[in-house]
Amino acid sequence: MRKSAVSVIIALMAIVSLNIQPVSAQERWGYIDTKGKMVIKPAFEYAAEFHEGLAPVQVGTEWGYINMSGKIVIKPRFYEANIFSGGFAAVSIIDGEDAFCGFIDKEGKYLINPAYTMVSAFRDDIALVQDDELCGYINNLGQQFITPKYDFALPFSEGLAPVSIDGLWGFITPANVMRIKPQYQSANSFSEGLAAVELNDLWGFIDLGGKMVIENQFAVAMGFSEGLARVRWGDVWGFVNKEGTYSVLPQYDDASDFHEGLAAVQQGRLWGFIDKEGTFVIKPQFEEVGDFHEGLARIYTNGLHGYIDKTGKTVVEPQFLNASDFHQGRAAVMPKGK
Repeated sequence: MRKSAVSVIIALMAIVSLNIQPVSAQERWGYIDTKGKMVIKPAFEYAAEFHEGLAPVQVGTEWGYINMSGKIVIKPRFYEANIFSGGFAAVSIIDGEDAFCGFIDKEGKYLINPAYTMVSAFRDDIALVQDDELCGYINNLGQQFITPKYDFALPFSEGLAPVSIDGLWGFITPANVMRIKPQYQSANSFSEGLAAVELNDLWGFIDLGGKMVIENQFAVAMGFSEGLARVRWGDVWGFVNKEGTYSVLPQYDDASDFHEGLAAVQQGRLWGFIDKEGTFVIKPQFEEVGDFHEGLARIYTNGLHGYIDKTGKTVVEPQFLNASDFHQGRAAVMPKGK
């Protein structure tokens, strides 16, 4: 039975926010610029976002990389390929019945040969890896400096990484010192100086010293982004500041983090965007939306994807069967087949 490294890579590193679906011979992915002009013609079975000047694309059944002009610069030969981060990208290959992950540089050369069942992107020159169902960490020289020993783990952020031992989560330093002892039912990575943790079935926030600075009281809590964190109270979502005070009272059926000053929220079946005071800047009217990146957000309405600006003005008319967020002035899109 093939072990799928891909699902773990995607979950940890978010290759691209796409609703992947089978494509016909006439349906291929290409790239548009922020004006909606097709700058890389549709030629790929799948395509992901540009990061550090390169984007993963699928040709046939294999993945490789293109540059900003659409030229293939790393030949498709991988079972799966991720975005570049810190000069390296995670890739996986099939060996017999199993999938294994490693890292390549921008020339397509292996920094680390595929040997792991799971990896994360490099962050601050450190990547999470899984070997024989245990988690550890490697550096950007390919050296395994924290031997896999943890049941579960998340990437390092702000100098600490959440790790799980015997069902409880704590936080370690890059020197593998347990800075915050295992005591939580679950934990997220630090962001903006705080980490969401679950204790007694409720979520709160701790600081880098392990002090609970926002009492565990929420059904769910996510990381801070632009000074606010998404939290769920009962069945509805709101946003708290770093003092634990609601900046936006819980009232939404769903919500995403703030990006570029706006957050997507769902009321009923429709999505819109609010500012940090909870005022609707773009009223709920879309079936699905992405976050704002480079001043534009993906929208989905009447079965097609397009893009709006921060005033809600349509910049690229809905016309694509699928689409990604903008990165480096490009968005991956799938036009309708002819």
